[in-house]
Amino acid sequence: MARRSRRGTYYGACLIACGAAASLSFVSTRQLAPVLPRQPAVSGLSGGSNSASAAKAAENQIACPFAAASVLGLTSLARQRRSALKATGVGGGNLEDEVPFEIRGFSLAQVILGIGLILTFAAILDYFVLGQSGAGGWSAIIFIYAVPALLLGTALQYAELAPVPVETDADAVGLFDAKATETLKKIKSDVTRHRYGDDAHLDTSLKALRLVGPGRYPQLQKIIEKKTQNGELEFNLIFQSKDVPFTVWSDPLRIVACDRFFGPGVWSEISKYDSGQRMALLKLTTGPRPADKPAPVTVAESSKALLEEGESKA
Repeated sequence: MARRSRRGTYYGACLIACGAAASLSFVSTRQLAPVLPRQPAVSGLSGGSNSASAAKAAENQIACPFAAASVLGLTSLARQRRSALKATGVGGGNLEDEVPFEIRGFSLAQVILGIGLILTFAAILDYFVLGQSGAGGWSAIIFIYAVPALLLGTALQYAELAPVPVETDADAVGLFDAKATETLKKIKSDVTRHRYGDDAHLDTSLKALRLVGPGRYPQLQKIIEKKTQNGELEFNLIFQSKDVPFTVWSDPLRIVACDRFFGPGVWSEISKYDSGQRMALLKLTTGPRPADKPAPVTVAESSKALLEEGESKA
């Protein structure tokens, strides 16, 4: 329920922003129509029709870009919605679909919200200061862009997931570039940028691994990169899991699922990181699983157990 409410509010606010842009453009152009330059009347009805056509054309020139922007914006949002993961209960799934482009280093929500505030201030300045001296007249047009920018910026701010911080031990500097698998690189790239419209980083991966509480996902807090004694990369994902008990995390089937899901080339361990704050640690280590840390169950046993679980639910 929480997931649907958050995403629904995000898309609803985007629709409101597009609708506000179209409505304001229509209203403002209707108000500006009397002051638009008119064609000189030729005779009788033809002069009136020429002037009406000119006003209508000017109105369409301003309103059409907003309609086109609304369609393109909604199309882009639809394309960026990621499809559900295809994963078996013991892993073997793909990570989240790759987005067509990534924005890093700044928050798109704050940029759009800042633009909206600047435009609003400019519209007020034009109306109350410059308009009194006769040098203004652009406040209505500026306000058309300010309101949708404020609404869209607010919606993005609400739906924004901040990048996850990454800590690297001194002896592990540069080890990620040398040892990380493609899966680990995709995970790090995905969680270290701003995301919009999702309830949690790696939410579809957590869902595929059945690490989901009643309507809420564990929240990824940070990543710690370490170096093992034999020189392998230790990629630690720390989740705050208030709605998923640790008994679910430590299920032997879950550990095998993580091996298969995030593999090949890595093996997983799950442990408690902070009992007081209900944090779980998912450790992904490159290389083969060592003999002194065998998997809790074999792949065949986990597959059989999951098949029996599926048959019982059916």
